[in-house]
Amino acid sequence: MPNHIHKVKFPRSNTSRFLLLLLSQTGKTVFDTIELMTDLNYYFKPFMRHGYGYVKELKKLKKQKDIKLAILRLKRGNYIKNEKIGNKIMFSLTNKGQLIGQLEKFKNAPLHPAGKTTVVIFDIPESQSATRRQFRLFLKQTNFNKLQKSVWINKHDVYNLTIDFVKSLKAKDWIYIFETTNIYNS
Repeated sequence: MPNHIHKVKFPRSNTSRFLLLLLSQTGKTVFDTIELMTDLNYYFKPFMRHGYGYVKELKKLKKQKDIKLAILRLKRGNYIKNEKIGNKIMFSLTNKGQLIGQLEKFKNAPLHPAGKTTVVIFDIPESQSATRRQFRLFLKQTNFNKLQKSVWINKHDVYNLTIDFVKSLKAKDWIYIFETTNIYNS
């Protein structure tokens, strides 16, 4: 896991985002081919002119091209790195890719069941200003809402994800994380 956070740009391509999410969930993956869903309407005319075998070949070529382009964009953006092992290629996430994977998990987290809320309270010392700045940026990027300068809440199920991030940041002595159902607001 990355030990720092900075403002990152999300890949624009859905294929790139899919590959990042896949790698963040599985760690390392060996790719031979990936079956991606395609829109049948896109291939209507070629199907009518040349039949299903032609469409199947077009789809195969398009998938290979899309995957190669997505991998190239992810490598150029320093989200993934690759290593050749025999005749296969092993892809793994860089620190930047791991960070995006973490942020995607937060974005896709479901709402807490039964109205629970994750509360984060922190008091990071002045001598650790870079850590404090990184942690505040993390809270903003993961949809926490600020109640006070050092008190933030999130209604999504991010309690364990937040604990994991705080451990990777090595700031657990200054950060408290609670999961609660009772927050009174007059």
